[in-house]
Amino acid sequence: QGGTKYPAGVKADPDYRGIAWDLEFNKSPNGAIEYQSEAFGGQLKGRLIVTRFSNNNDLLFLEPDADTGKILGQQTSAG
Repeated sequence: QGGTKYPAGVKADPDYRGIAWDLEFNKSPNGAIEYQSEAFGGQLKGRLIVTRFSNNNDLLFLEPDADTGKILGQQTSAG
């Protein structure tokens, strides 16, 4: 729990910006795509759809902020 497995003195990659979203413990993201269609009245346009395996087997719909790219929230669809 916590800590690091790197030897003392090893620094983080300078381009590392942290996590974008917590996919929860023991849930494997196995694929992702950005939805670009106007289907469904455009409600999903720009959303990131992530497939998760190993605990839920579901789809995770992430909504990124148009300006910052930060994830604003999520919805799930059980499979």
